[in-house]
Amino acid sequence: MVMKKILYLTLSFILVAFSSCAKPDEEYVHDDCTVHAMYMVTPLSTVAKQLVGDIDQDNGTISFSIPREQARYWKDKDGVPTKVKLSANLAYDAFVSPSLLGLHDIIDRSLEITVTANMTGKSKKYTITASFER
Repeated sequence: MVMKKILYLTLSFILVAFSSCAKPDEEYVHDDCTVHAMYMVTPLSTVAKQLVGDIDQDNGTISFSIPREQARYWKDKDGVPTKVKLSANLAYDAFVSPSLLGLHDIIDRSLEITVTANMTGKSKKYTITASFER
């Protein structure tokens, strides 16, 4: 009788032990190196203006079109285009090189950046430009 109890207890312990083991979830690899949205903000104007960039993922370009009625916000008092602040929405664990910190001179010029997925090292290059509407 005691042997039967020990056998039943051992079998039930083995069943519980093996049935409670779950397979671990697959690890998600973060390899998205795309810019999902980019914003350009006026740094010098007393009225804050923000524009959203038009992203072409196939060509790797991000362009900002400054409306004619907003042109004064994007120029200094001498009519020279100002440097702008840039910010971007990226995927988890991605970074931009060179950094978007500081002011950038992209109006009628271009800035090249590289977005890299930190986990895999996969990267994508973008060219950022801004111009006034004619």
